[in-house]
Amino acid sequence: MFMKSVFNILSVFLFVTLAVSSGFAQNKVGNGGDVILCKTNGKTTATLLDFYEAATETQSTEKEAQKIAEVQLQKWQTFAPKLTSQYQKRLKTISQEIDFKSNIELVDIQDSHHLHKPLSEDCEIKQIAVRKAQVLAGEKRFLIREDLWKQLSPTDQAGLLTHEIIYEHLAKMGQTDSVKVRKMNAALYQNPALNKDQFWKMVHDLEVSIYP
Repeated sequence: MFMKSVFNILSVFLFVTLAVSSGFAQNKVGNGGDVILCKTNGKTTATLLDFYEAATETQSTEKEAQKIAEVQLQKWQTFAPKLTSQYQKRLKTISQEIDFKSNIELVDIQDSHHLHKPLSEDCEIKQIAVRKAQVLAGEKRFLIREDLWKQLSPTDQAGLLTHEIIYEHLAKMGQTDSVKVRKMNAALYQNPALNKDQFWKMVHDLEVSIYP
């Protein structure tokens, strides 16, 4: 009887310890964004993983990432006005919560679950952004590796901003990885743009709780 009681106490202690540790890690780690970094003939290029996977052609004459993101989000305005309004509102504030850091290597957050990458040994996947799940006083929500940011095209920069906005939204609904986020984000920038039926089919196929 005594040994059984000791075992039960130890079991409860272990469960509580694991739960606390898991919760602490979850709060500290958060989630992030990735790029494909390639070095060819002495030239380095970076592409947002979202666009690489979907083979999205991203061209724009606009040089400001914020403006490009605004234009892309407008595509969904007619058939998802509430969602679009929510994302556009967040876009206006997100830059104030970004901490650009130079001379750093971000720890890889294994939430992408990507299925492929370039075959070339000159290409690798790099963590470019981290969204902290818990922010302490004086900290900013997003940490972005500045050297990789500068190697992205303005459109890829815009894509990273909307990636983080969509991820922030879906994370609140229980998503713990970026698979669905990347698909939605790439669809936002695809050309020709999604029409109403295509948009809602995507939402249905991804099984995300998004309303007009």
